[in-house]
Amino acid sequence: MRMMTVGSIKPTPAQVEERIASLRRAAETHNTIQAVEKLGGKVDYLNCDITDSHLVSEVMNRIIMEAGRVDVFIHAAGQERSRKFENKTSDEFRNIISVKVDGFFNIFNSLEAIQKLPREIILFTSIAGRFGNSGQTDYSAANDLLCKMVLAISEQYPEIKATAIDWGAWSKIGMASRGHIPELMKRAGIDMISPEAAAPMVMAELEAGSSGEVLIAGSLGLLMREKWENSGLDISRAD
Repeated sequence: MRMMTVGSIKPTPAQVEERIASLRRAAETHNTIQAVEKLGGKVDYLNCDITDSHLVSEVMNRIIMEAGRVDVFIHAAGQERSRKFENKTSDEFRNIISVKVDGFFNIFNSLEAIQKLPREIILFTSIAGRFGNSGQTDYSAANDLLCKMVLAISEQYPEIKATAIDWGAWSKIGMASRGHIPELMKRAGIDMISPEAAAPMVMAELEAGSSGEVLIAGSLGLLMREKWENSGLDISRAD
């Protein structure tokens, strides 16, 4: 028997995990499309780098040409790389923020330019943006900025209902469901939300008529414990 080895470069564990995560995301997308179509909906899946303003503009124009309008804009894009701040590269920091922040602005600005802004906007943000989290300086900042944007949109376009949902960690699907993260969540006393419970809450927010920042989570464990009294504020000196 003759054996052949193809390639001489061995992938690192991180590269293997990244590839597996990519396949999982593709499977989740496929399952979501099937679920929507099973319920009688129609899905058009358009692949686009939302950090590229020119590509986003082309896609938005195509959507408007085919559909005529956008009723609801749900921005759920994001990526996360937990790492101590001193170990993060500038490129990694920018990329983590860009997907959420530039991605949102590119879509919003494209629709604004052609006067086709939606009547409702829901931004998927995170409890990491509300409370902060170790190793997630960039991710926290990106999520918090989106929360501030819903306030700005409500001021500039009062006819648009803009909501940011600070999600707790989801189980089974999503970033927090992978690798050792569920175990870390358990140790920290943070409950993970099942997709079956969380998904209907998106529709509930769309129908609620409210706007602003909304927190949807189970127990937040360590995140709710004050590390310093009065959050580190010296009240007597402040007074």
